[in-house]
Amino acid sequence: MSSPHHTAPCGTHFRFLPLTGRQEADIAAASGDTAARALGLLSALLAGAWRKGEPVTLQDLTLAEYDVALSGLYQYLYQPTVLCEARCRDCEEPFEFSLNLPDLQSAAWANTSNFEGQHWDSLSTPSGRVIRLPRVKDLSTLQHATAQEWAKACVIEGDTNFEAVQADLAQAGPLLSKDIKTTCPECEAANTVRFDVARYLVESIEGETAFLWREVHLIAKTYHWALADILDLPRSARRDMAALIVAERPRVRAAS
Repeated sequence: MSSPHHTAPCGTHFRFLPLTGRQEADIAAASGDTAARALGLLSALLAGAWRKGEPVTLQDLTLAEYDVALSGLYQYLYQPTVLCEARCRDCEEPFEFSLNLPDLQSAAWANTSNFEGQHWDSLSTPSGRVIRLPRVKDLSTLQHATAQEWAKACVIEGDTNFEAVQADLAQAGPLLSKDIKTTCPECEAANTVRFDVARYLVESIEGETAFLWREVHLIAKTYHWALADILDLPRSARRDMAALIVAERPRVRAAS
């Protein structure tokens, strides 16, 4: 596992707490959409966030920073590369492709220097419009708003032309969750696949549920610990203990 510290190209720094078995089990058992579950997971594991050296709460992160925080959490728990699955729109064959999250972040934030402002509370765009970037705390208020209403709420000064405001928001606060262009390796057809970092994070944890309970079983059977105590272990400690138990089992020699 990599360092629990993550610094994004946007200049925001994140630190994460260890993931426990209890949190893994809760994610797997939780109902609701992946966006809400990812927000709950980040809320539990975010030990701190600093924007240009100043502390910032989860609710005050811009949506762009929030996307980066989820990406950082994925890299902390897994690796920098995400293996994505898709089905070709032409030949309908399934295929896989990989995305490097640090490269995706760097490319997304490459052009944000064209905007002037302080902590993204008030950004002057090249066109003269002044905007603010939406934050995590805005999600509950604007979740039922139309795209046009959302864009209008982000304009402080200037016209509210929907397409222009959307373009400004996308450039000033780029999201990692977006459409990715890729090519089918079978028929070489161009495909557009939706990448959602929150969904990949939640589904990755869900996909390891069987391993979680196998490790819990090994530790409980060996040390006779209570379920609650095992689930409270950091994932890394639990996995190390389970690996040691397996490694120390007597080897059974096959009959000759």
